Amino acid sequence: MMIVLYILLGLFAILFWAVSIEPNWYRLKKIRIHLPKKVKKPFTILHLSDTHFIGNAGSKKRFFQELSMLNPDLVCLTGDVIDNDGGIETATRLLSGIRARYGSFFILGNHDYYDYRLKDVLLYNAGITRKSSVRNNTSKFTAELKKIGVTTVINQSVKLEVHGNPVVLGGTDDPLTQRVDFERTLH
Repeated sequence: MMIVLYILLGLFAILFWAVSIEPNWYRLKKIRIHLPKKVKKPFTILHLSDTHFIGNAGSKKRFFQELSMLNPDLVCLTGDVIDNDGGIETATRLLSGIRARYGSFFILGNHDYYDYRLKDVLLYNAGITRKSSVRNNTSKFTAELKKIGVTTVINQSVKLEVHGNPVVLGGTDDPLTQRVDFERTLH
């Protein structure tokens, strides 16, 4: 009987984390990386991941207004930008305020592909499935991001020059839904 109670408590903790904590846990952390001497001029990258936008911006609106003041050289969006199709408009509206000198780049995460409902979260965290039965409209989402100047780099790489430095930016597709193609990305 106690083991059933522990299992139920564990499932509740996972569900609480997946629904209440992770989608609303955002912060700005500045990291300085020491670059090789051959780098002509340092540059800044704003890395955004797991924003989990839904139909309304909530408290994320203020956070993204603050991010729009940063003026980074590059913006990298590394998946789980939306939770469902309702987040497409919110994401594009808030992301459109963030401008990067040398471009913004995007890859998809499992939440960008699938709208995980309660049943799906439980099955996912139990290791039974990685996918939801409800698909998000990823083609619409990527098209909307393209309209605001975000370049999709799914299983491909892009060559850039940032402050005179050659930069190769590679982006894989979502590993959880087994769409990664490293060979194509690194080509």
